[in-house]
Amino acid sequence: MIISTAMTFGRLTSEQIDQARQVYNTEAGRAGAAVSCTADALRHYCEFHHHLTARYLHRNGYRHPWPHVRPWPEPLVIP
Repeated sequence: MIISTAMTFGRLTSEQIDQARQVYNTEAGRAGAAVSCTADALRHYCEFHHHLTARYLHRNGYRHPWPHVRPWPEPLVIP
């Protein structure tokens, strides 16, 4: 949701992203998940999702390229 929202509406604040991660962790815990999503793991998931979503830029409302709205300064290198 973070990538889709940022590519549609523009850069999200770090507070918005952290709040989304906290809500996710709370709801996952309520559903019985034994682990939570760390900030570092979320960054990795976002970079991976960007690669799956990049081809939809300028379609379906995706107006902002992830590299332009990424809330952290550099992309993570995915091994």
